[in-house]
Order: sequence, then structure tokens, then C-alpha cells
Amino acid sequence: MVKKCFSLALITCLIQIQLVASATARPTADQDRAIKVREGIKRIGTGKDTNVTVKMNNKEVVKGYVEEFNEKSFVVRDETAEKSTTIAYSDVKTITGKNISTGRKMSVGKTITVVGIVVLVAVVIGVAVGVKAATQPSKSGIPGRVDAPVP
Repeated sequence: MVKKCFSLALITCLIQIQLVASATARPTADQDRAIKVREGIKRIGTGKDTNVTVKMNNKEVVKGYVEEFNEKSFVVRDETAEKSTTIAYSDVKTITGKNISTGRKMSVGKTITVVGIVVLVAVVIGVAVGVKAATQPSKSGIPGRVDAPVP
């Protein structure tokens, strides 16, 4: 009996340790977005051919080209205002960009919104169809049953 209790306690401890370790190892949504922004900037590169539009978490919008980047931030140069802005990857809400010479594009942050809208529309249509089917009268007299139309 003592061996069974000890074994059960040991198994429980091992499972909890594994759960805590896996939960702390996962990046947060902000860290994940920062990683995607950094990878996107690496993909399109730097120089006057890389046009980007950055919407930051503080609602500021910066447009220009990527002048340089490193592991923590990148610099966007606005030629019209002749101003360079250093932006931390974690401060980016959305970014879109394109390298004109290579044709490579990037977009981070907008796909979540599009997927959310598609799911919402699908749910609304599904509810509407379900309500319509439930309110249609049935020839069999069973409420909610939809009879096949007779040709």
C-alpha cells in the first residue's frame, strides 16, 4: 500500500514538473510576433528598394525603407521627412513590406484579423441556417426536423 501511494505521488510530481517546463518554454504572442517580424525583415532585406509600413503598438505609423536591422530592432528611414526611426521588434503591431528589386513580400499581424473575420462569418451563417431549419414547419410533425423538398 505504501509503495502504491509513493508511486502515485512520484508520478504526479513528474507530470507537474513536465507541465510547468512546457508552459514556461512557449513564447508569448508578442514574442512570436517579434520573431515573425525579424524573420520577415531578414527575408526582404535592407536598402532603398525595401518599402515598409509599420504600425506600432502605440498607434504610430512609420513608412519608409529598412535602412538596417539587428537582433533586437530595425531602422526605418523616411526619405521625405529625412528621418530615421529605430523600432524594437516587440513594438510592432503590424508590418507590411516589399522589396521592389527581388519581389519578396512580407506581412505580419494582418492574417490573424482575416482568419478571425472568416471564422466569425462562418459561425453567423451556421447559426442562421440552424435557426431557419429549426423554425421551418415539418410535414412529419416533428419540431426542428427538415423534410426534403418534393420535386
